[in-house]
Amino acid sequence: MRSMKPLSEKMAEIVDKISFKKIPRKTVKKVKYYILDSISCGLGAATMNEAINIACLMEKIGNSGEASIFNRKKKLHPALASYTNSYMCNLLDFDDTYTSRSVGGHPGATIIPPSIAMGEKLDVSGKKLIEAVIAGYECSIRIARYYAPTSDRFEKITGINTWQVFSASAAVSKIMDLEINEIISAICIAGIGAPVPSVRKVGLQGITKMKNNFGLVGFNGTIAAILASEGFDGNKELFEGKNGFWAMAGSDQFEMEVTPLSSKWFIEDVSFKPYPFCRCTHATLDALEQIIAENSLEVEDIKKIDIHTFYDAVALDFFPDNLINSQQSLPFAIAKELLKYEEGYDWNNITVLHDENVKKIINKIRIYETEEANRLYKKEGIDSSKVVITLKSGVKLEKKIIGAKGCAEHPMTEEEILKKAYWLISKIIDIEKAHEIISSVMKLEELDDITEITANYSSY
Repeated sequence: MRSMKPLSEKMAEIVDKISFKKIPRKTVKKVKYYILDSISCGLGAATMNEAINIACLMEKIGNSGEASIFNRKKKLHPALASYTNSYMCNLLDFDDTYTSRSVGGHPGATIIPPSIAMGEKLDVSGKKLIEAVIAGYECSIRIARYYAPTSDRFEKITGINTWQVFSASAAVSKIMDLEINEIISAICIAGIGAPVPSVRKVGLQGITKMKNNFGLVGFNGTIAAILASEGFDGNKELFEGKNGFWAMAGSDQFEMEVTPLSSKWFIEDVSFKPYPFCRCTHATLDALEQIIAENSLEVEDIKKIDIHTFYDAVALDFFPDNLINSQQSLPFAIAKELLKYEEGYDWNNITVLHDENVKKIINKIRIYETEEANRLYKKEGIDSSKVVITLKSGVKLEKKIIGAKGCAEHPMTEEEILKKAYWLISKIIDIEKAHEIISSVMKLEELDDITEITANYSSY
């Protein structure tokens, strides 16, 4: 007989049951890389004007607190620190992603900063942080899958921050050691404050300095947990019925059965990003990178570049007018790869957008939608792309990629993840502190107090 428990209670039980002793060792190891990746992405963006402006604004609002901010002297209330650091973690578009059929997002950005912020205030151990981060992934991904729309609906309406608000509320609830009923309330309070599914309007070509608004998501999830701890309750039937959260979020279907932790750890399917561009560009960039590696390719020898890919990648066929939406531009990403701009920083300079060499390459690019690529994307959530470069000599260089690098099927190596982290962190803080951050995260389960990490990424 099927359980009649509401989904919110099932989710709260998952959060409550996660215990360090029961987490598979390989999962503990992997979550440390997610934490390191998130910290490095946040620090890597900390000197960008947008990051500085957000941090200054939050400091005006909050003035003081117990949670550290990336590359800043002042500490803030955990909710404001969650806002600031969650925003920074996604600012380079280099942070982790979760992609499945009709589901997509950057969960780490709204799980790890809120967990660390509240954890620093409460002086939690490394083991507790690991539990909270995993709780955030496992709870929120299950909720995202509960209301995943049909592929036809997904083409019209989809949201990232809509489901990620649950990631922050679950993670912070775990950090705070909330009781089951309090966790239920935290999840449901977060749900009624979830952002609308906005990707089709402002998440692709229309993206602004607010990016995916992950700052607000981290803030809302943190506040939801705090409210629940103070006795505020949520409607535990939030997810059920014809007017349930699935309908509020614009979906056309839902599934109430929950995959138990004993059967699946969804955190294992979260991807790292080798490129600081929208995930939909990555299959194309992988193909391009392989062509470059296998051939002596000179940019001036290229006559045209044809890209055959899926519809969400085709939607990124535009010339960016600012540095933020350049992260969503497939032609710009291709030009950057061919011109060998340093990843993460060289294009955080407005002059790059006016580089005539960039414009020349973009004018040679044509992007086409294919049935095969759409089928893989719609039915299996797999990105694919075929790149054909025609040289002026008439020679054609071709490469096809199914499943971009960084995903569970084609993972980045541990060495690559560490190299990315060190490169991002050492650009912002001194080399000694960069090594200390990496070392502390890699031995996280041994730490009695996570301030050993936060003390090194603050600015003193």
